[in-house]
Amino acid sequence: MAGLTENVKITTLRGGKKEQTAIPKYQLIHSHTARKTGATLMYQAGIDVYDIMKITGHSDVRMLEKYVKAGNGETAHRIASKYSYFK
Repeated sequence: MAGLTENVKITTLRGGKKEQTAIPKYQLIHSHTARKTGATLMYQAGIDVYDIMKITGHSDVRMLEKYVKAGNGETAHRIASKYSYFK
């Protein structure tokens, strides 16, 4: 329904040999994908990490930081725009 039908190449190791297969992209998307994307988008939107932790169920800030995909530039921009101290 979302149109994610293109094939994605997946490389696996079996018996020490690399095998490459192609599967439709929609087969790679699970609820965990949505959780991770949601956490990243909330972080980029400037939502407090403790609020994100309540939503995602994380109990440790360090685990959430590993979970969220945000580069140093994004983090610096978010902090600079949120707090007048850095302006």
